[in-house]
Amino acid sequence: ELGDSAMCGCDKLRKVVIGSNVKKMGYAIFEWSGDVVNGLEVEVNSPIGNNSFALSNITKVVCGSGVTSIGDEAFLYSRDLSVVKFAEGLKTIGKKAFSSTGLLTIKLPNSLETIGDDAFEYCRTLVMVVIGNKDGVCRFKEFGSLVFYDSVVATLVCYATNPPKYGDYMLYKDSDDGMSLEPTTCVIFVPQNSWSKYRSAAGWKAHSMYISSITQTLEDGLK
Repeated sequence: ELGDSAMCGCDKLRKVVIGSNVKKMGYAIFEWSGDVVNGLEVEVNSPIGNNSFALSNITKVVCGSGVTSIGDEAFLYSRDLSVVKFAEGLKTIGKKAFSSTGLLTIKLPNSLETIGDDAFEYCRTLVMVVIGNKDGVCRFKEFGSLVFYDSVVATLVCYATNPPKYGDYMLYKDSDDGMSLEPTTCVIFVPQNSWSKYRSAAGWKAHSMYISSITQTLEDGLK
């Protein structure tokens, strides 16, 4: 077990490896940690706790199959975090888990089932999100509310054959006058046989004109 705030404020820390024998990660373990100049790289193979890396100088995370869950606010305000590699085995991403980070592109595994509220809000460099792949069965079921609020996601690829639950304002942004929210112009790619389901499903139909089928050309590009 790693206790609450165990390495908080370790501002020279550059690399951490957390093995699968760690059964519990406490609250805010690495808050304010990580080398300011060189960043902090982490390899982890156990469930990630709430706020574990919040407000840290972490730049890269490599997750093993033991990362079955990522807790609420796990990487909140870690603005230098640009790369996360996920593995099969991950099932849940908690609320605000990656809010206000510097992610660019993310590829989530087929095993993922839910993404919590506001998980990727204010990710103003995040341009592409891929959920699942053609090499297995995508189990994704549910988006929380405002998952990508005020992010710049231009492309969302989802391999789930049945449209996942669309959380309130999941792909929305502020209107030009700032008085309301409106759907983004994110292009959404889904399995070819599911195209009509998505276009008519609750929430998704607000983006119907931007929903397209996954093509071989797209899959080649994702590689």
